[in-house]
Amino acid sequence: MNPIRSGAIALFSTILFPHSVAAVSPPTSPVRSAPSFPMAQNVNPVETEDLSTLETAIIGEMNRARTNPNSYADWLERQRRFFNGNTLQLPGEALIETQEGLAALDEAIVYLRSQRPLFPFNRSEGMSRGARDLVEDQGRSGEEGHTSSDGLGFVDRLAKYGTFGGGAAENLSYGQKNASTIVMMLILDDGDPNRSSRNKIFNLDFRIGGVACNDHPNREIACAINYAGSYDDGNPSIVVRPPVTPPPEFENPQPPASEILLLENGSLADGDLVYPDDGSLYDEYKFPGRAGQTIVISLESTDFDPFLAFLNEKRDVLGQNDDESEGNQNSKLAITLPYDGIYYIFVNGYDSQDRGSYILQVRPQTPTGEGNR
Repeated sequence: MNPIRSGAIALFSTILFPHSVAAVSPPTSPVRSAPSFPMAQNVNPVETEDLSTLETAIIGEMNRARTNPNSYADWLERQRRFFNGNTLQLPGEALIETQEGLAALDEAIVYLRSQRPLFPFNRSEGMSRGARDLVEDQGRSGEEGHTSSDGLGFVDRLAKYGTFGGGAAENLSYGQKNASTIVMMLILDDGDPNRSSRNKIFNLDFRIGGVACNDHPNREIACAINYAGSYDDGNPSIVVRPPVTPPPEFENPQPPASEILLLENGSLADGDLVYPDDGSLYDEYKFPGRAGQTIVISLESTDFDPFLAFLNEKRDVLGQNDDESEGNQNSKLAITLPYDGIYYIFVNGYDSQDRGSYILQVRPQTPTGEGNR
């Protein structure tokens, strides 16, 4: 079992709050203590005039959506006429084949109607330079993804040119040449049930952005967009990690539908949200629960040592677990829910280098005290 690192979980994909940690039920391993977790600061970064017209327009388009989501939803409504089934033909642009068609557009409109306005992104020269390292590398290699040919992920590239705080994340776009289309497709997040690209754009804590675009030999154009709560340009904090090996495939468990409340086959990978205390990656899932309901949450991985936390709607930690038992690094947590409403499940690696696949399951607790199997 890895040594216990200090610092527990405070947010997560939306807002950072200090919190107190409740006891784990049952306490199968030592509990990480909660840090004092400051809100992300609206730092004014160094701006650059070196951004291209497209790069500048991408920042502007994201800020249009962040600062007036209801108006952006009105604009999305007007794009309906360009859908024909699962194909999207915007004027003057190449045909886009989608997975969900209008369903993704309609879902995004509903989301934006309920979204409150956020601060616009300030531009950061250092973050844009980190993004440029990736797209220029892929312009030569023809590769795609968040890892460059030298094995560096977006956290490592950001660290070359400054120091970020308040978390960080990265979005990628390939093949789209128009800023409005790039941002629209990230907000629709077609095919991703968690809408992780959209969540990065509308993360309340992210105040700083960097963007770079470059020619790509296979996709015509590649754009990388980085986000952070704060960024200190010119104060590098270089962290070099080894290349990530491809994760093994899991067999997809198929329990009866009546015996499972949530099942996710996910992965921690470069581009995911970053926990600011230690640079580790995390995913977050919403879980609707009922007062008095007792559930068992399990998190399993053969790629990394998983860490699990369960939070209420205010992002207070109700329970957390590192190791299920001595010699078993998987995480399991049994908890009785205190209210009707939304809860959050935080999936994390124990180390900043942790990457790979995992299975998250939520089951009702049986009379014997275990989740159904």
